[in-house]
Amino acid sequence: MSDKNMTNPVEISIPVPWGHIAGVSWNTDSEDHVLMVHGVQHNCGAFDRLIPLFKNNYNLVAIDLPSHGLSSHFPEGSPLNLIQFVLALKRVSNYLKWTKFSLVGHSFGGQISTYYAAIYPQDIQSLVVIDSMEPGPVPLNDTLTHLQTVLNQQLDLEEKLVKKSPPVYTYDEAYEKVKKNDKWNLTDEAAKDLMKRAVKSHQNGYTFTCDQRLKFPMRPLLTFEQQKEIMKNISCPVLFILTDGNMARYSTYLKQMYEYNCSKINNTIIIVKGDHAIHQNYPEKISHLIDEFLISKRLNSKVEHVTYTYNGNF
Repeated sequence: MSDKNMTNPVEISIPVPWGHIAGVSWNTDSEDHVLMVHGVQHNCGAFDRLIPLFKNNYNLVAIDLPSHGLSSHFPEGSPLNLIQFVLALKRVSNYLKWTKFSLVGHSFGGQISTYYAAIYPQDIQSLVVIDSMEPGPVPLNDTLTHLQTVLNQQLDLEEKLVKKSPPVYTYDEAYEKVKKNDKWNLTDEAAKDLMKRAVKSHQNGYTFTCDQRLKFPMRPLLTFEQQKEIMKNISCPVLFILTDGNMARYSTYLKQMYEYNCSKINNTIIIVKGDHAIHQNYPEKISHLIDEFLISKRLNSKVEHVTYTYNGNF
């Protein structure tokens, strides 16, 4: 194991046609590359508490996805979709000149990373997905409704933004919004990590840096069978770390996706006690699992884990 420097990250800016993708890089001397991808409406600060716990020697890059954090927003005028973000990851890897690397993604970042591993399997050594097996499929009979919803939300948002300026908050008000939302409650430390890139000064207060379009659905217009055809192309080992507090969805709208991932021989699925923001609130619960998987591309027998098979109950 080599010495590493995870205490002095370097800010990076990657040029893209609509502006730049911001991020942070650690330990550039290592040839073992890992790209860290956060969830929707978060930023690369989501990994600030996890990364220092890794014991192995990686060149880590954590980015603010486009339309998040300090990165430029995607061009105005059209809805956002998952494939735009997959292409953004490819732009990042091309800029970094990484021919082989691993991906670690949380939630929406895990969805993007999964699609990347399927579309560009030659690039990816291993994939870690934290608390996600989405995006959920769009059932065939919901196709028209889904399209209408996406387009109407875009037009409604544009009209709203013309009439109103973005809301301005005090720092404490913004902090409370970051800390508590409908998906999870963050610890004080985890919320502070996000705040560095989540807000910017505006007049006598702060506005959020996130694109308003991120509030709307961004999943591909694909049925489960179409998604399965894409997922079949993933050739690298995959580690899914799921949380027991967020498992009910795998017996309902994500049941097919869960069963499919359980059936793949290269997949390891571990369910740990925690909530959706486990990598931020309690990173010590999962850091050793990710660390060992990244270095060996599998988990060895010394680690207690189970690959779960769906039995109809959670």
